[in-house]
Amino acid sequence: FTYCALVLARTTLNDSKVLLPTGLVILSVFYIMAVMHYSRMDLLFAAFINLSFVAFYKAIRQDKASLWTLAAFAFSGLATLTKGPLGFAFPIVIIVAFLAWQGRFRRLFKWDFLAGFVILLLFPICWLGAAILVEGRDFVDHLLYKQIYKRTVDASHHGQPLFYYFVGLP
Repeated sequence: FTYCALVLARTTLNDSKVLLPTGLVILSVFYIMAVMHYSRMDLLFAAFINLSFVAFYKAIRQDKASLWTLAAFAFSGLATLTKGPLGFAFPIVIIVAFLAWQGRFRRLFKWDFLAGFVILLLFPICWLGAAILVEGRDFVDHLLYKQIYKRTVDASHHGQPLFYYFVGLP
């Protein structure tokens, strides 16, 4: 995760002087220090999200279609496999908002973004297809409803509805 954050800093800021402070800030975050000593999917999830941001940044620096866009969507797909729908929600919402803010919304309709969305959808579709073949439809229904939907809208650590995340996350 730390290395992926350094890659993001080096790519976006284009200044090697920020790498050491970036690494130190990341390593000083209590949560990261607390979970670095054992394997958790949160850090892998964050690493894929950071790699997605790096690839999106490299892709949108140019007006023409780019293979970096496909890589960004692939990293988003891996993040989705790691921890669920937020794996594509974070990068997609941010890139759409950023391009709209820059007045480059039309960039979303080039072939690379359209192909990227297909690539992004292939990750969960392939996984769900394999899960249905191996475990059956009931397993997938339980997973999607109880483990993803219910944990999002009816989590035990807060009693607020779904819009809680739009207020709580920022």
